[in-house]
Amino acid sequence: MSNFYCLPGRAGGFPLLINHAWHGLREFMGIPSCSSSRIGTIFGVIVTFLSVVLAWVFFRSTNLHTALDMISSMIGLNGVTLPGRSLFKWGLADEIEKLGIHFGASTLFYGNESIWTWIVILWVICWFTPNSQKILSSYQPTLYKVVSISRLNWVPNAVIAWLVGGIFVIALFSIGKISTFLYFQF
Repeated sequence: MSNFYCLPGRAGGFPLLINHAWHGLREFMGIPSCSSSRIGTIFGVIVTFLSVVLAWVFFRSTNLHTALDMISSMIGLNGVTLPGRSLFKWGLADEIEKLGIHFGASTLFYGNESIWTWIVILWVICWFTPNSQKILSSYQPTLYKVVSISRLNWVPNAVIAWLVGGIFVIALFSIGKISTFLYFQF
């Protein structure tokens, strides 16, 4: 077996290295690293999201060749096929085909309308609900001050205690089961 298992860690660590270098450069230039413009925040979210997506490709691949094949497909180097001409009205499909983008069938678009409901719901949850740092903001879980105006802040109570206790008991009873390495289960 090769040392490929080291690459996913590096793929996840490299963006972190860039983040720290960026914050260091900002502080060196006299710009507070804890303040950001709206455009800077949006750009940071996009870069973080794309970095995580890219790192997961390496994390889930069995070797470097497979990871690079997947990335080349993700960015369209193996061609782009969109589902169904019927989704593009007013002659837009013809213009898109002139760009070299083709149309084909996709099970996501035909016969599985409920999947789009789930995609929209989960997308809204992902982007518009508070993250764990904001939920735990009253306990200051980070080095920087986290301010949360959400009603979803962590408030320990009996319901949460029973829920966490129940999850713990389920985990305890599952501990004897033979399973593969945790990350192979995703």
